[in-house]
Amino acid sequence: MHEPVTLNILYAMPIPVGHRVEVHVFAAAASMFQGVEPVPSQPLVRDLETGIIYGAGWHYEDVSVYVPHQVRPLPLHPRRDLQVPYAPLVGRVLACRIAAIGAGKGQYQQTTLVVEPLPPEQVYR
Repeated sequence: MHEPVTLNILYAMPIPVGHRVEVHVFAAAASMFQGVEPVPSQPLVRDLETGIIYGAGWHYEDVSVYVPHQVRPLPLHPRRDLQVPYAPLVGRVLACRIAAIGAGKGQYQQTTLVVEPLPPEQVYR
């Protein structure tokens, strides 16, 4: 049995306790002058019970020309050119907390998920 993994995520991800999830961490440019590095605070997470996919805008399209508060017509599936530094984590949600951080226009939602990794025979049923 593996130890539970705590994920601190920069957006709302209301996944019920007990649901199986598949967590992907991708790499992104750290800055204009540096290479890419993993971004564990912005994973792409698929709820395997419902099929709902949670992710950041950059998982779906290049958002380098971002306009705040503008709704973007994103595709349903993630980009194929994302760099994958780690194998996905598949596990069961043990705890989920969503908190509002900051105040006013600077407020954002942060999620903490505690995920228990599943053994290979329980990953997909």
